[in-house]
Amino acid sequence: MHRYLFGFVNNLKLRWKMTVMVMPLVIIPILVVGGVVGSIATQQAYLGITQTSKDDLEHMAGFTLDLINSHYQQFQVYKQDKQGSFNKELATLVNLSYNLVRAEENQTRDGKVDTLTARREARKALTHVNVGETGYIYAMTTKGKLVAHIARQDQNVFNEKDENGRYFIREMCANALKSKPGEVLYITYPWRNAILGDKVPRKKVVAYRYFREWD
Repeated sequence: MHRYLFGFVNNLKLRWKMTVMVMPLVIIPILVVGGVVGSIATQQAYLGITQTSKDDLEHMAGFTLDLINSHYQQFQVYKQDKQGSFNKELATLVNLSYNLVRAEENQTRDGKVDTLTARREARKALTHVNVGETGYIYAMTTKGKLVAHIARQDQNVFNEKDENGRYFIREMCANALKSKPGEVLYITYPWRNAILGDKVPRKKVVAYRYFREWD
């Protein structure tokens, strides 16, 4: 086959022979250079697009982070306002309960009813009040005895611990004894009341006030 190819070339005119000999020397470098240039251009374009994409993503990430921080700060303000409003509502309920017990105690001082009757009526009134969907009112002595409770009436809970092992009842009783007249105290603790059907611990917020006449 080579013989026929060389024979074909030898039969060409001089101009075509030069063309056949020179053409590969021109086309091959062009193809090589074109390929190299194309490869470099592709890489540069890829790097440029990648860098641009990274810059856009960083900008979007920064913007998103700023937006999240802004919403978080707004949520914290809302949370504080909500907590303050909730505490005020609890304090109002505590004071109403306190005044109810005070009214019953006044009945005994005026000789209208005996102490046992007054305490029974106060207990009945307190345990029939619902606070939201799951809250309730209870009363206990500074020794931890529950004198008004919807599920654990007359039990002593002084040594009870919350879900974190904290003696929260002892803390409540100690703070009550040190409280000033008219002062409403607060305590927060995780608690699961199995008797009332709680499946998992929930954050309990308690507002309370000490009625010294009945401890």
